[in-house]
Amino acid sequence: MSGGYTESNTRYEDLDYSANGATQDWFTDGLGIGVQIGHNWQNKNTVYGVELDFSGFGVEDQRIYSGNQGIENELNWLGSLRARSGFGTGQVFFYQTLGLAVGDFDGHWIVFGDPANSWSDHGDTKAGLIGGFGVEGMIDGNWSVRAEFLASRFFDNSVTTQNLEDLSVDQSVYTIRAGINYAFGGAQDGAHTFEDGKPFDFSGFYVGALLGGSSSTVQSTDIEYDWFGGTHDFADEGFSGGVQLGFNRQINAFVYGLEASFTFLDGDFSHTDTFSRFVDGGLNWTGSLVLKTGMAVDNSLMYIFGGYSYGDYDLTDRNSGTPDIWDLGGGHSGFVVGTGIERALTPNLTFKVEAAYSGFDGDTERAPTDADLFRGAAQNVSVMAGLNYYFGERGGWGTGALPAANWKGFFVGLDGLFAYHHGDITDQDYYEWGGTYTVPSFGGGAGVNIGYNWQKGSFVYGLVGDIAFLSNDEEDTSVNYREMVSSIDWQATLRGRAGLASGDAFMYATAGIAWAGADLEHNYLPAPDDESFAIDDTRFGWVAGLGVEKKIGEKLSLKMEALYTSYGEEQGTNPDQDNCGGSGPNGLCVMNGKDSNITVKAGITYHLGAE
Repeated sequence: MSGGYTESNTRYEDLDYSANGATQDWFTDGLGIGVQIGHNWQNKNTVYGVELDFSGFGVEDQRIYSGNQGIENELNWLGSLRARSGFGTGQVFFYQTLGLAVGDFDGHWIVFGDPANSWSDHGDTKAGLIGGFGVEGMIDGNWSVRAEFLASRFFDNSVTTQNLEDLSVDQSVYTIRAGINYAFGGAQDGAHTFEDGKPFDFSGFYVGALLGGSSSTVQSTDIEYDWFGGTHDFADEGFSGGVQLGFNRQINAFVYGLEASFTFLDGDFSHTDTFSRFVDGGLNWTGSLVLKTGMAVDNSLMYIFGGYSYGDYDLTDRNSGTPDIWDLGGGHSGFVVGTGIERALTPNLTFKVEAAYSGFDGDTERAPTDADLFRGAAQNVSVMAGLNYYFGERGGWGTGALPAANWKGFFVGLDGLFAYHHGDITDQDYYEWGGTYTVPSFGGGAGVNIGYNWQKGSFVYGLVGDIAFLSNDEEDTSVNYREMVSSIDWQATLRGRAGLASGDAFMYATAGIAWAGADLEHNYLPAPDDESFAIDDTRFGWVAGLGVEKKIGEKLSLKMEALYTSYGEEQGTNPDQDNCGGSGPNGLCVMNGKDSNITVKAGITYHLGAE
């Protein structure tokens, strides 16, 4: 049995301008409870298995949109069939998980008094991908407890009104949960230690190939309100495949290296709406150079990676049959972050599975015959499996893990950060454009952390608190009309973390609560203007991620972390009551703000209690 917190994000694409003609992102959260059944196999310290689970949720949201429309979103249940693989001691299992999900969603978009122009049931039971990570520990004989983070991405479904106008709907679901399992068979005994031995040697040059699937989003943002005034997201799914070349260095159980990759993607989209507006595009290929860090045990390697990515995407937008064309595509810089697990098949051949997220910047563009400004951007989620071939003479098979270094005690550290920030403003009362306006930004920063570790053999767990100051600040401006501003000045977290150590390497999962100083603004120009909207506050949310740490001396260690942070929805109101009459307090118009962050940290830590 398991239960915990769930966040569901529903994205609407009003493709034919029946309601608002742009993207709308609606957020809701709540609690869920479920059951699971599975089977694990173990070979020395490597554990792999399969799990089937089913959860029901109390995740529902109802809103009035633009005064004459009602919108309802509900996540009813979610089931998944997932592979799990990772490292296991006698009593602790640290794992990554990936598989297929099926979710059931209800939804209604009713235009009051106009049923022919409504989507009376836009919900569906749909398939998607699910992935995550967790830690499970035996507590008494056959009983174990676990903590787990899961992220799901569901493919879109389309519905049509009686007036033959189309709506496309897709969902993302995030869950942080705890659970308890009962293992059949004899009682499980054993200390919190690995089986002694040495890991497989993953060092040296290698080449490889991967094949899998991806889900991409290409965005067109109308900065100067030529068409719809917001951000239009175009999603597509397809196959992906690529090649890679890398070099690893291995110090005992700690593995780090550089990898260059090139990936093709075959997803694309095209749409012509009822106003003869034609949009087409898709993500074509990406090239990346990343830093990998991980821990090797037996014949397996678990790792995280992050770095620079360059993506080529197409995005053309033609307005109402005129020659005005915005070509927002081309090659653009970005980043990629992800995690994977690799296992030796022969001394020179390995099999691996990877999941990655990438985001790409975009240029602003004016059509040759039009003065209005548009901006492009793109994101991609990929899941791929493949083979690596390592050159040169190799050592023998891995035989186990190394005795763990001492991680117990207080620690303090310094961090350098890369941050990718998504700021979304949704015009709930159709005060202006009636959709969601997205302002992405890339930034950096620095911070400090303090924490404490406990240790039982190779099992290390603890608490960490940190704060970092960030440079993410972006704005889109329509001269003499409006500006859209998104920034995040600082971010703090309080997290638990738990994982396994082999030798002087420590790999862990982490999750907890987060705060940030984030600003989202819709300002009319020239400022100040009482009709502007500001959502600037100390925001509260949650955080989850993975990390790898390596001791470089008796009291010093280096680390790399990849974290995802989501902040709850906030509201901004218009103080000019005379011109509004919306759904906010005293009839004020409302705009909703939603922020999320992906951060990649590198840091150095001083261990006060090391011996």
